[in-house]
Amino acid sequence: MILYPKQKPADPAGIEPASLGSKPKRISSTPWILLFIFTSKDIKYFLPINYWMILSAAEIVRRLELENAPEKLVIRPYNRESQQPASYDLRAADETSLPCGTCTLLPTLEWVELPMDLAGTLRCRSSFGRRGVLLGAGFVDPGFRGQLTLCLSNMGKEEITVNKNDRVVQMILHEVHNPGECYSGRYQDSLGVVEAK
Repeated sequence: MILYPKQKPADPAGIEPASLGSKPKRISSTPWILLFIFTSKDIKYFLPINYWMILSAAEIVRRLELENAPEKLVIRPYNRESQQPASYDLRAADETSLPCGTCTLLPTLEWVELPMDLAGTLRCRSSFGRRGVLLGAGFVDPGFRGQLTLCLSNMGKEEITVNKNDRVVQMILHEVHNPGECYSGRYQDSLGVVEAK
């Protein structure tokens, strides 16, 4: 049996590593260097960063009190107890039961009108969520007017009763940058429960 010494892999360029000279020094890319080079104003042109602005309680109240302004927000009837630091709790317009394993439609007590520069995200309040209630269809487009129809699914082990005026969902309001279009769909000016159209 003849043993041959291990051969080095062929260098396609015909250049031996020794002829390349010493290795170049590696430059450390520490975060502070990047911060020094780019300001936050510059970074937004290079990185896909989304800036989300959630309205605070003070901004919600300020917009509610505006008179004949394009950015006026309407939540009627407004309830001070429903105002949270960065959201508003929408209440049930009717008393209803949520049977296990089914989706129940329930209208909000409040009539909501969003201006062109605001959109709403709906989240089930934790007091219902901890009992197994899930919320579907949780987005409100800019320009929407009407009562909101809540799609509530009870995934818990017991039937749940929702009383009239119970605070069921939180509406989080977001600013929309460069608004151009308003909602004009088939659920505009909804009153009461509106089935799928």
